[in-house]
Amino acid sequence: MFYHDNLLADIQRNVNVLQDGETNHERISDRKFMLAAVSRNSDAFIHAHDNLKHDRDFVLAAMCRNGYALRNVTEPFKSDRDIVLVAVKQRGEMLRYAAPYLQADREIVLQAVSEHGRALHSASDELKADREIVLTAIHQNTHALLDASDDFKSDRDIVLAAVSRNADALSFAADTMKDDRDIVFTAMRQHYNGMRHASEELRHDREICLEAVHKDGLALSVLPVEIKSDREIVLAAVRQTWRALQYGDIALKSDREIMLAAVRQNGYAMSYAAPGLKTDRDFVLVAVRENGYALGSASTEMRSDREVVLEAVRQNGHALGVACLELQADRQIVLAAVSENGLVLECAAPKLKMGSRDCHCCSGKQRRCSLPLGMGVSG
Repeated sequence: MFYHDNLLADIQRNVNVLQDGETNHERISDRKFMLAAVSRNSDAFIHAHDNLKHDRDFVLAAMCRNGYALRNVTEPFKSDRDIVLVAVKQRGEMLRYAAPYLQADREIVLQAVSEHGRALHSASDELKADREIVLTAIHQNTHALLDASDDFKSDRDIVLAAVSRNADALSFAADTMKDDRDIVFTAMRQHYNGMRHASEELRHDREICLEAVHKDGLALSVLPVEIKSDREIVLAAVRQTWRALQYGDIALKSDREIMLAAVRQNGYAMSYAAPGLKTDRDFVLVAVRENGYALGSASTEMRSDREVVLEAVRQNGHALGVACLELQADRQIVLAAVSENGLVLECAAPKLKMGSRDCHCCSGKQRRCSLPLGMGVSG
């Protein structure tokens, strides 16, 4: 049994091991062993003894264990309704290997699309126009709309069923559906990617665009260039997530209100700001108070401003590393930085690294901090 288990594990990885050695001749004739092999790897069926390949009961049992094996059976069994029905219940996409008359069998196709919506691709044209089958397929996989009859691609109920589950399904709909406000709204509410597939007119519709960015600011990434320069829409997007900032028009990165909305969420957003704002003291202070390391995106002037640097290192000691050299030698600033993170003493000026002793300035963030004598927290 242990030997068989090891062999079955090998078969799962590489079915060709069934070709090796004379002892396998006995195994490929062993019904129980070969059913176990097929359950691990459908291609094991190829190596079964001819007596088993032509044994209907064996083939039926194999389909129960691994529907993928249908692709390896002889043609007569691909026309066997019971065998095909069992296979597609297990693996719907195996409908493609069924005989054409079974691809037109309503029960078989319904079973297939229930398990794998894209099996609709292999159904007969008549069944691709069957509402129940198409809806069942779409509920399982919205991409099945691609395989539905053209009439259904213009059917509001069918298209709504698809886009409410997957916004990208709108790409498979008829152009009239891409110009339908309700359908585009439904798609956009499911995911902003739906806006990629809307008609040009609706892609430029401010009401739809505003709702899209209110729901997810990153929707700005898929909107037309003209919309990306619309101040109200960009502001709404940035308020939802500062990350939307990267998709707005470059001119709006000089807009103080928009940029403040961004840096209040994450000071790092200052990296997107126009040069003028990176020298704006009040703006930079807002940014570094949220994320001290944002100091690295500030102007040289601001990285030399004592108050700005002090606020930055209090929030994130590592900001000391991007401060000007003069302030890296400022005792109060270095103390504030190592109080936040003792490891940043490495960023201090050499004269402040001389000597060391235990101190309690790190408030538990670093078990030991090397500060020059006299720099410990007083009191």
